[in-house]
Amino acid sequence: MINIGKSELDSAADESLICREIVKEIMRFGIDQQQIMRTLYLLSLELEDRKAMVDISTLIRNYLPFLNEKKNSNIITE
Repeated sequence: MINIGKSELDSAADESLICREIVKEIMRFGIDQQQIMRTLYLLSLELEDRKAMVDISTLIRNYLPFLNEKKNSNIITE
């Protein structure tokens, strides 16, 4: 039997390889732990799945105290 195209496993492996290459490139910049957390936070805000975005960004905010500080601002958030 001849298989044409990629299997789901092959496609998942290709996607994982791309993700690992992105991480490798980011780490090549020599970023510290806080910068990794900030990057994760910013990436979480790009998620299309709103529930995943809220859950992940909320979790990461716990590790980024500067995001939890109340600042005087003219922007209404509530």
